[in-house]
Amino acid sequence: RFPQNPVLHKTIGYAEWNKFGFDQNDSVVREICKNSRHFAKRQLTWFRHEDDISWIDCENESRLREEAIRIVSEG
Repeated sequence: RFPQNPVLHKTIGYAEWNKFGFDQNDSVVREICKNSRHFAKRQLTWFRHEDDISWIDCENESRLREEAIRIVSEG
């Protein structure tokens, strides 16, 4: 049922469905959530070591567009 693409089979979501099958929805959802959290933690660790990252405060929606435009125009 999955396309024959080796990269696709390693992505979060596809890998879990492939491993557990479509009949075990609770197990699949738990595994997808766990793997998504782990991936997000790895991303944050990687970003923490990058010096030229510009973080945008997404809580302040009124400033979000201005900040994005400023960051892009700088560079």
